[in-house]
Amino acid sequence: MAADYGLESLADIKFAACAVGAILVTSDKKYLLQHRDDIPEIWFPGFWGTFGGAIDAGESQEQSLIRELEEELEFTPTHFSFFTQITFDFTTIGSDNKYRSYFEVPVSTSEIAAMSLHEGSGMRLFTASDVWQMAEIAPYDHFALRLHVMRENIVPSYATIS
Repeated sequence: MAADYGLESLADIKFAACAVGAILVTSDKKYLLQHRDDIPEIWFPGFWGTFGGAIDAGESQEQSLIRELEEELEFTPTHFSFFTQITFDFTTIGSDNKYRSYFEVPVSTSEIAAMSLHEGSGMRLFTASDVWQMAEIAPYDHFALRLHVMRENIVPSYATIS
């Protein structure tokens, strides 16, 4: 039994085979994160994470991103770009590969003010320093956000690409 999560096995957790995550970032480099619901059927209940979710059958990653943001925040992004994809290989424990694709979604303070939260128990802006030090953040989202914070160090020409 996973002591911190009250789960008997990974089979008790809903983890989509393919999912999207929105890296919602302001012009002053703050990240809008969701405080996840505190229900045992999801990965990392009560933690902070990116907005997003499962890709439905027949949907593209981009369609899923837009749908998830509309469902969770009543927000339709006008601009977004693919950032990275993380693969989770669970074949050694009898499952299959899971994929989570992350998109950078620029947001303004006026867009944030107009958002209406429909999933999760809260939302809040965090600085890169806050994200770097957070303990209660879903680890896969934490990794993607750290990559985003460090992107110009990883690929020095990134600033001229985007």
